[in-house]
Amino acid sequence: SMGTNLLVVRPGAPGVRSSGEIATLTTADAEAIRLEVPNVAAIAPARSSATTLRYGNIDYRTQVEGTWPSLPAVRDWNMAEGGFFTEADLNGYAPVIVLGQTVVDALFPDSGDPVGKYVLVGNIPFEVVGILEPKGAAAFGRDQDDIAYVPITTGFMRLFGQQYANSITAKVTNSDFVDDTETAIHTLLLARHRTEDFQIRNTASMLETLESMSNTMTILLGSVAAISLLVGGIGVMNIMLVSVTERTREIGLRMATGARMSNILVQFNTEALVVCGVGGMIGVLLGISVAYVLSSAGMNIAINAMPSILAFICAFLTGLVFGYLPARKAAQLDPVVALASE
Repeated sequence: SMGTNLLVVRPGAPGVRSSGEIATLTTADAEAIRLEVPNVAAIAPARSSATTLRYGNIDYRTQVEGTWPSLPAVRDWNMAEGGFFTEADLNGYAPVIVLGQTVVDALFPDSGDPVGKYVLVGNIPFEVVGILEPKGAAAFGRDQDDIAYVPITTGFMRLFGQQYANSITAKVTNSDFVDDTETAIHTLLLARHRTEDFQIRNTASMLETLESMSNTMTILLGSVAAISLLVGGIGVMNIMLVSVTERTREIGLRMATGARMSNILVQFNTEALVVCGVGGMIGVLLGISVAYVLSSAGMNIAINAMPSILAFICAFLTGLVFGYLPARKAAQLDPVVALASE
């Protein structure tokens, strides 16, 4: 959603400040990348300009961007109302427009449904076919919702007066191979243009930052979980030691009637496993129940079977590890001393 799996191609040679007025990228370049470069899930060229939109007596100046119908897939951007324009709209030069939430709030302050209404883009009427979900600010504070999208073919013909793109954005399928994909795009465009009159920007640094944050949180939460298991294990061990002390005569009686050390060891280890296993099952059921309650209250909760299974296994292993010492102590008791104890 933040665009950590995107490659952005911009016009202009490396080292030259990219400008929308450099006519080196075309929609044909985007089509070539889509067809010939592996690991590209979706691609969208774009051409934009600042334009005044009007509805009724309200004027609002915003960024109008011509693009392909694949933009929602590239940007992971869902629709709040209506739908995005289609391939038929793109091929038919349809005068349709999709608005960001900031533009909707400015042009339709009465909160009426804008879908199906017409807004003037410059002096040309465009039908509103969809409203994008609010996306918020970009990494450097730009309002991503302050934008309107039209088919790029319509924009070329009626709005921009130019037949080239400001940028081409490609969404990679597997972020692990983003560098290879960048190299493939560079090779393809270099062969098409016969000169390096483009720049490719890789958002891998943002991806690395987010992965680093995720790893840090994983280590932090894992440490908290490990400490919790240690404390719980010590509690189980204390309980089992108390149980051994209180049942010393019982242990001596079992030994006197033929029980071996291994029988005593298995008995108390089994008790520790049962205690931790039942506790683990109760914990898993309680966790799932709380998750469902929070989900019904409107929070986004993802329930996955694997963490629950791992949690139960950890509880079971805690009983096995921390129950061994009390079981070993019980198994090593002298039957004569055990029977004589009060």
